[in-house]
Amino acid sequence: MSPARKAVGNNQGVSLAGNNSLIGGTTAAARNVISGNRNRGIAIAGTFSGDSIQGNYIGVDVTGTKALGNGNEGVAIVAGSPHII
Repeated sequence: MSPARKAVGNNQGVSLAGNNSLIGGTTAAARNVISGNRNRGIAIAGTFSGDSIQGNYIGVDVTGTKALGNGNEGVAIVAGSPHII
């Protein structure tokens, strides 16, 4: 990408609407970079339960050392429980 261009994120990085979903995991290979979105990084909504968000870089770059925030929340739990973050 040329220096004059800038990446534009999605409105929302990830939206969960189900039970027992997993985003990421316990190893570096399972990690996601969820950053630079215009709204939330991750949203959990609805009457769902058992979702897990583990080991991801949220609001930082791929190195995990530089800020690359989402426009609003990194993770928003709008409804449902319990979840593991």
